[in-house]
Amino acid sequence: MGTAAAAEYDEITVGRGETFTVRVNSGETFENKLIDISAPGATFDIEASGSDWVVRNIGIKGVWDQYEKAEPFRARVDAGGTGLIENYYFADGCPDDTYAGVTGIYVYRTHAGDLTINRTNIQDLPDNAIYASTPGYPEETVGNRYPGNQGTVVIKNSYAEGCRASHFRVGTTGSRIENCVAVGGDQGDRGVWARFNDIEVVGCSLTGHAQGDIACGTYEWPDGADATVTPTDTYFETTDDTLTYRGTVRAGSSGSPTKALPDGAPTSAEEAASGGPTIDSTTDSSDTTTDVTDAPDLANTLTVETVEGGPLVEYEFTVDGQVAKGSDAESSDTLASSDGTTTVTGKTGNGYADDYEFDGELTAFSANVDADNYTVLVNGEELSFEQTSMLTVETAEGGPLVEYRFTVDGEVTRGADAESSDSVSSNDDGTTTVTGKTGNGYADDYEFEGELLDFSANVAADDYTVLVDGEEIEVQSTNTLTVETTEGGPLVRYEFTVNGTATRGPESEGSEKVTSNGDGTTTVTGKTGNGYVDDFEFVGWLTDFSADVAADNYRVLVNGEEVDTA
Repeated sequence: MGTAAAAEYDEITVGRGETFTVRVNSGETFENKLIDISAPGATFDIEASGSDWVVRNIGIKGVWDQYEKAEPFRARVDAGGTGLIENYYFADGCPDDTYAGVTGIYVYRTHAGDLTINRTNIQDLPDNAIYASTPGYPEETVGNRYPGNQGTVVIKNSYAEGCRASHFRVGTTGSRIENCVAVGGDQGDRGVWARFNDIEVVGCSLTGHAQGDIACGTYEWPDGADATVTPTDTYFETTDDTLTYRGTVRAGSSGSPTKALPDGAPTSAEEAASGGPTIDSTTDSSDTTTDVTDAPDLANTLTVETVEGGPLVEYEFTVDGQVAKGSDAESSDTLASSDGTTTVTGKTGNGYADDYEFDGELTAFSANVDADNYTVLVNGEELSFEQTSMLTVETAEGGPLVEYRFTVDGEVTRGADAESSDSVSSNDDGTTTVTGKTGNGYADDYEFEGELLDFSANVAADDYTVLVDGEEIEVQSTNTLTVETTEGGPLVRYEFTVNGTATRGPESEGSEKVTSNGDGTTTVTGKTGNGYVDDFEFVGWLTDFSADVAADNYRVLVNGEEVDTA
């Protein structure tokens, strides 16, 4: 992310018994501060809330000497917004080892957007290092704990050691721990604690924790038993098996253990305040591909410019060749090469810019916000991008779960309301198919290029609404399936399954068996031949078809169009 020069910083010395307080609101940036709390009773209080805010290059110098529950750095992001905490040092510790005490970073239950926590170093606290599980509270109310707003938290390139409750504590689907190191020490109870939902742990080392390097689930909600952790290229030795409601750790340990700080995590308060250590320009430890930053004599330039006061722009582009960072790109912007191409992932905003040099051809560019929030220049000329549309699936409060599928003639990206479990798949013919589910008044949204080709769902159309660019569109809620046979041909015994309900049509004889499977799908078994047909009406989409004779003895039509049952 491009920033103002970070070599200089402001030093704030907090007096005896005093508290330094700052509030960061939507669109604001708080950066390059060394906060010295070395005086007895000196504390700090940072709260960041709203949308598209940034807190970076903050070093806390001195021991936290208070002995009561405290959350001196609190954060939340509004739905559809982003927040960034980057290059934060709070590792001089606290002499109190009694839980509950001071927490490193606390994420509010009401967090509903997307929060990234990158390059932090938090150590020796009597509570959690990063406490970010409350947004995942289930809908069921327990005591005075109400449902969370399900915002995502991604923790990257961070180090934590010796914190009592846990080091990286998360609980919402879409949240991820990536390229992080957690060391138990004398009082570190858990490395990663995934209390709810489905959590990813990628490229981490978790060692020496008394109650598990990975803990999954919680004892307070029955939903905790449904929690999952998917470790990838992650070393861990133990899992927590003491909770009443245990979740599932979906993979075993892999990779190698380390106690070294991830590349870029600050080693001191001064280093954090000044922008952090220099990151090795030849590799990015959070990616398995090679980081290319020293490509010589590259002929072209690409610049991402943003609107002053505008949101954080997270972008990605690919070129068929090499890329080098320019003077405005930052070390946290990632350049990865594979098979002769280079993919760049970065972020900038609020009037700042990132720039790059490259050779070859620019083959793709995408960003997480509308194009009117940024400008892309190649060799000084502004690029124009294909117009995109927004598709939204809205459901009725109290209504059923809606499983849906649609295809567009172009690319699709998830919107702020779509979940990571919703599938976006590119097809060989240039189209994209999306499969997802939502219900009970919630909605999913997607940005897409091109034309909407089809839409189907497993329930009747009065249980949901489909909007394109805010305008409701009509979708076909009931489909037909016909099995046609060849005159003089053999008897065809067939079976098919749809992701929804099915009923016999007027051409069916009545001997066909229609079975509800109990999981929302329906299976139909029947037979016909010698030029006769069977037909059915169904809601949803066809997921499987088989017959006991060769396909040249029959045809299958869906809504009058022949389909390839293979």
